Amino acid sequence: VAGVAVMSIHLHRAELGIVLPRDYVIEELGDSVESEHFVIHYSPGNLNPKQVALMIEDHEFRYAELKAFLAVDPVAWRGRKIHSFVYPNQNVRQRLMGSRVTLVARPWTHEMHIRWDQYGEHVLAHELAHLFSAQFGGGPLQLATRGGVIIDLGLVEGLAEAADWPPDELPPHHASAALRRLDMAPDLRNIFNVVGFWSQPSGRAYTLMGSFVRYLID
Repeated sequence: VAGVAVMSIHLHRAELGIVLPRDYVIEELGDSVESEHFVIHYSPGNLNPKQVALMIEDHEFRYAELKAFLAVDPVAWRGRKIHSFVYPNQNVRQRLMGSRVTLVARPWTHEMHIRWDQYGEHVLAHELAHLFSAQFGGGPLQLATRGGVIIDLGLVEGLAEAADWPPDELPPHHASAALRRLDMAPDLRNIFNVVGFWSQPSGRAYTLMGSFVRYLID
């Protein structure tokens, strides 16, 4: 009886929301479109044809931008296109991915799970940068690590922030300088690891590490 129950749960794991296979998520979103570097899965009822065209163009523009900035080509490196899952709203994202707020890029899967609302969406560049970093990442997760085991979260998010570099009124370099002058900036050495990074307000941690990594790249 226990064996039958386990098998039944396994067979209906998608309907129960325990494990949602990739194909199930693709089917639930409803449509897919391919470009030079992407297979984009999206909900057709949420985007009109013009918006779909802009979404494709935005993906490819960000790819070209990051390829020039980081001097790597993840699609050529892996030999296959990136799968981008674009969710229409928070409720659908929570049901199919498990999170209402967090956007996710998994370097080891060559996939990202995002929202896209308009052309120039900076979260697209941020999450895509995580996939670009796989080529020089470490360990099975292909992330910045120490000894291939301990994740340097500061470097992981700092790289994405440095690559995104949104044109805000106060760029990360200037914001970091202001934090230091106000004695509000934590010691950079303490925000590389997971505990140190999340112990800080996210705005400070992302800003400081983004500025630091951008400085290293420049």
